[in-house]
Amino acid sequence: MSTADRLGIDWPAVGGIPGRTRTAALVAVAALLGSTLQVLYFFIDVVGLPSRFLAVVAASLVAATVLARLLTPRSAVALGGVLLLVGLWWYVQQLSGSPRIGELLTDTLSLLTGNTLLRITNIRAWVLGVTPAPTFLTWYFAMRRRYALAVAAAGGTLGFLVLTGDADLLTTLSGVVAAVAALGFGDFDRRGEP
Repeated sequence: MSTADRLGIDWPAVGGIPGRTRTAALVAVAALLGSTLQVLYFFIDVVGLPSRFLAVVAASLVAATVLARLLTPRSAVALGGVLLLVGLWWYVQQLSGSPRIGELLTDTLSLLTGNTLLRITNIRAWVLGVTPAPTFLTWYFAMRRRYALAVAAAGGTLGFLVLTGDADLLTTLSGVVAAVAALGFGDFDRRGEP
C-alpha cells in the first residue's frame, strides 16, 4: 500500500496535473480564502507591516501544500489548533500588562455582537497570531480534496468577521459565492465528473 493510499489522498493521476474541475474547485477555495484574508489585510495595512502578514500567509500556504501529503486530517486539525493557540498566546504576550482570561473572553464575546476588530488592543499582533491557523487548514483540506472542510475553515473565519461587522457586503457575498462554487466543483472533482 502506497503512502498516498494509506493517508487517503487521491492525487491527480495524469502527471500530477489537476483536471479542470479540480482547478475550478481550488480557484474557488482560493477566492473564499482571499475574501477572508482581504479583511485581515485591511487591518494590517492600516497599522503597517503588510509584508509580515503576506509572509505569514505564504508560509501557511506552503506548509499546507507540503504537509497535505504527509499528515492525516486528524493531525492537521491538531496542528491547526496548536497554531491558533500559539498565535493567541503570542498575541497576549505582546499586550502591555497582564490581562485576565475573563477580560479576554468578555472582549471576544463582545466582538461576536458587532464590535469591530479595531477595538482590539494591538490589532497587528492579533491578526498575525490568528491568520496562520485558518489559512493552513483551508489550504490543507483543499489539497486533500476535502472541500467541505476547506470551506468550513475559511467560511468560519469569514463568518466571524461578518459578526464583527468588519466584512462588508461585497466581501461577504463574494465569499459565499466562492464557497458554493468550491462545494459544487469539489463534488464534481471527487466523483470524477467533467
